[in-house]
Amino acid sequence: MIPVGFDDAWVLWLLPLAALPLFAASGTALDNGWLAFAPRDRASEFAGWALRAAAALALAALGLAMAGPHRPE
Repeated sequence: MIPVGFDDAWVLWLLPLAALPLFAASGTALDNGWLAFAPRDRASEFAGWALRAAAALALAALGLAMAGPHRPE
């Protein structure tokens, strides 16, 4: 295992906030009576979850980069 040190280790406490895009509401649905007759769009649902996962991964990467990882000498 490669030893890793961090310049600002306190930033790692913020990493759980990267999961917020997975739990946030996607927005309010428009009130339209015809939506009950529309078929379910699985491709858009998958794309929405994929974008949320990408956002969570990007936030985690930013948080890890802000901690300043380095190899101790």
